[in-house]
Amino acid sequence: MSTPAECRNWSVSEPVAQSQSKIERYHRSMKSIVKLDLYYSPSQLEQAIAFFVCYYNTQRYHESLDNVTPDDMYFGHYTAVTTQLETIKQQILQHRREQYLQAIPASGQNHRRSLSYSPPLLSDLL
Repeated sequence: MSTPAECRNWSVSEPVAQSQSKIERYHRSMKSIVKLDLYYSPSQLEQAIAFFVCYYNTQRYHESLDNVTPDDMYFGHYTAVTTQLETIKQQILQHRREQYLQAIPASGQNHRRSLSYSPPLLSDLL
């Protein structure tokens, strides 16, 4: 992750060929963030755009890149990041499963299926 000091030194390099829809989405994201403030000089606007570009490439997760940042993808960290995210996801699921199983006896309800709807048990899903 980049710090604000690193973002100040961010410069835009030569453009990379992208599909039109990705470019339009990028501009829509930038406008939704950058246009929230008032700028009193062109240099303030340029600085805000530079901060956005830095944020977009180094901190914002992109669903089209399997929820990694463009920096992670570009610098070859994709496998490490996705492995770490999958490990965290499995830990969260295990924790939720344990909480759910602990809550069943506490509720005192019979969890057999009846005519009324009840959500499926987590163990049925696994």
